[in-house]
Amino acid sequence: REVLGLKAPPMLYIAGRPELMRQSAIAILGALSAKGDVEQRVRQLAREATEAGHVILTDGQNGLGHIALDEAMSCGGRAILVLGGAMAETLRNRPEIANLVRERRALLVSQFHPDAPHTPSHAQLISKCLYALSEAAFVFACDEDKGSTWAGAVEALRSKWCRFVYALDTDLYSGNRPLIARG
Repeated sequence: REVLGLKAPPMLYIAGRPELMRQSAIAILGALSAKGDVEQRVRQLAREATEAGHVILTDGQNGLGHIALDEAMSCGGRAILVLGGAMAETLRNRPEIANLVRERRALLVSQFHPDAPHTPSHAQLISKCLYALSEAAFVFACDEDKGSTWAGAVEALRSKWCRFVYALDTDLYSGNRPLIARG
C-alpha cells in the first residue's frame, strides 16, 4: 500500500511465510527463453543476491524467472512468487514449489482467488506487486511493446513503483534497449 497507493490490490492471497514480504527482495524478470549468455547472467545474479541475503522475487512460472527461482533455491535462498492466478494448482502440480512453502523458504502471493486460473490478463496485473515488493528489479528479457514484462517495466518506471529498475543492455531481445532508453 505504501508504494502503490490506490492501485494496491484490495486483497492478497498468500501461502507460506508472510514475513518474507518485509525482507529485502530483488525481482528478476523476463518471461522469454534464455539466449546467448543470459541464463548464466540470471543465475549469477540470483546466486549473488541470495548470498547477500536478498529474497528473490519472480513470477516463477516460465522463462528467466523460473531460472532465477531455481538458482536461488539451489543456493539455499528464499523466494516470493507473485502469481497471476492458479495458486492452488501451482501447489498441487509443482511439488518443488509446495516443498519450498512447507520448508518456509517460499511465499506465494496472488491478488486472485487461489482457484482462479492463470490468464494473460492476470499476468499483466501482477507487475505492480512484483515491483512494489522489490528494492530493485532486473529485467533480463522483454519484447518491445509486447507482453507483460514490457508492460510491467514501462508502468513501473512511469509510476515509480520500484526505486531501481535495471535492464540488461543487449540486442538479443527487442525490448531491452528501448526500455533502457525510457530510463
